[in-house]
Amino acid sequence: MMRRLFEIRAALGFPSANAGDVFKPAELRALDKLLGFLSDPAPYFQPGNATDNAQLVAVCGNWYDLPHKAQILARTPKTTELLLAGGRAERLTSADAERVGGEPLLLQRRLVEKYGVDVRRTIVWSGSRVTNHNLLAALAYAKQVRDFTQRRSDTTFVEERFLVRREAASLAHLLGADAAARDAVASVRFHGVGARSFAALTRLHRGRHDIALALLLGEFDRLERYATAHGNSSTTTHGTGSARTPCSAAARSTASACRCAGIWRRSARRTPRCWPKAESCSSGRRGSRCRGRRRRAELGVRGSRVLFK
Repeated sequence: MMRRLFEIRAALGFPSANAGDVFKPAELRALDKLLGFLSDPAPYFQPGNATDNAQLVAVCGNWYDLPHKAQILARTPKTTELLLAGGRAERLTSADAERVGGEPLLLQRRLVEKYGVDVRRTIVWSGSRVTNHNLLAALAYAKQVRDFTQRRSDTTFVEERFLVRREAASLAHLLGADAAARDAVASVRFHGVGARSFAALTRLHRGRHDIALALLLGEFDRLERYATAHGNSSTTTHGTGSARTPCSAAARSTASACRCAGIWRRSARRTPRCWPKAESCSSGRRGSRCRGRRRRAELGVRGSRVLFK
């Protein structure tokens, strides 16, 4: 099934017709299951309960900050600090964010001007090139809080659902390699936002099934490669050791998350990979199995919403 979906992605280079004209019902169900799988932070992190630790809510900036994340951040308690991290002109950076100097600066402006959030609650970092840089910024701030106040931090990441799993896998590796960060971070939760189905993800991108499919399969494809302490080596924009090709005309013409605006990106992989090693798959595929063990694609989102009203 996944091979068939990768073949469809390779064939779609233009706005497609109705989803039913492109995908079979079984393929649409598989895409919904894939989105659910990508939305689940387990087995890397499990939901926990709020405590008396310092409360930090972090955002790894991208195109989805304004439509989905800002209103969630605005509802957090006034005692919660908001760490806004992101880049200035990366793979999922909007044109508006580029114009103001970066994703976190645009999000900060929206929080202050539209929702009345006290700017003193925000910590801004706009120097990231890849997701791991955002995660490292959050860990660095948690360690700073620990150094100056002796308090540990309960950290919640607000993220677009289909990006949650890769982010969780990357964070687990970073924490595993940093004893000081493990001491500073008391707990980690993920609050997924945005599309819950492939159809909803397609609508978000103006009916572009090719874009929605590329986003989901791209996350599936890079999940294992990105889940390392050196995850900067597998981002689609700035990956090393991989051939790069100019963005397609279709990608340049859309204002969606796949907008490229002349930025170079790696050419798409044509073959699927196994699920992460943490889920009993390491290499090779045999239909719906990895090394004889069935995939875990039926997991649902298990996010804690303790901080949010």
